[in-house]
Amino acid sequence: MTQRNALDDILTAVAPRVSAQSPELTEAISTMASETKLEVRPRRRLSRPLATGLAAMLVVGGGATAAAAATWQWHPWAQDPDASFMVTMPSGAICEYRVGGVSGAPADIVSAFVASHDIVALADVDGAIAQARADGQTMYDENGDLQPAGPGSAMYDADFEYQSALNLAVSELVKSHLEETGDLAPYQLNMQADCDDQ
Repeated sequence: MTQRNALDDILTAVAPRVSAQSPELTEAISTMASETKLEVRPRRRLSRPLATGLAAMLVVGGGATAAAAATWQWHPWAQDPDASFMVTMPSGAICEYRVGGVSGAPADIVSAFVASHDIVALADVDGAIAQARADGQTMYDENGDLQPAGPGSAMYDADFEYQSALNLAVSELVKSHLEETGDLAPYQLNMQADCDDQ
């Protein structure tokens, strides 16, 4: 038996919410991971579940982990983004999303699409939330035990649920657009968010 160290304890405490494993979920994750990379990094901690949940969701989606930290800054590509949009979380927190650093697909097509459309209105966030709830929402507690995390549970966080669903819905929206234009190929779409305090 190995002795747990402080890092193990930290990782256990911030372990992600995960949906129940299913063939459909595995296929959806594989497809999304091959098509896009999302990076969402809240500058300030809105709430612990949101900050840690975002990081974990993005690992599943193929992106880098995010952490709220005092040294937070925009990624180099996000300092001059291809597009941006604003999102209001269920808590009322306002997040500015910046999009750019596209590779693997025509960057001009992806960027023009995001810049010229109301991405939040077009993305099927409600559908993604409904699917997550149907699959079952869970999260590891501070003891490393998997607990229910859907609406009505002690671990439910509406901001986490919404932002996770938004990321998935935007990915699907961009994928559909690239299918329509005949440009669908494995690609990377970077997104970074800066959220205010509430």
